Amino acid sequence: MKKAKIGMVGLAVMGENLAMNMESHGFTVAVYDVRPGVVEHFMQGRGAGKGFIGAHSWQELADSLQPPRKVMLMIRAGEPVDQVIAQLLQLHEAEGGTWHGEVTGQTGILLLCP
Repeated sequence: MKKAKIGMVGLAVMGENLAMNMESHGFTVAVYDVRPGVVEHFMQGRGAGKGFIGAHSWQELADSLQPPRKVMLMIRAGEPVDQVIAQLLQLHEAEGGTWHGEVTGQTGILLLCP
């Protein structure tokens, strides 16, 4: 299975455009959104035939990333960021990993190290 260099959580306008930009610069990008149907719509639309891996669960997102796992969050600030970080850390720590993180404004970046 091909692995992505970075994951994008949140496929609203900003997240989708940033994922497209990263892919256009040679990165394979794993994409995930909690809203039903969003990943499928992206993968069949703007992401079709490009270097994207569509993830349909937190576990699929984690499994699709090459170490060290890098995940960019383009979601609403506040509680949604805390919830996503908790989900990702729960999966990662179950595998015995460590992490380094920074959350600024409406975006967050997590570097999950094996």
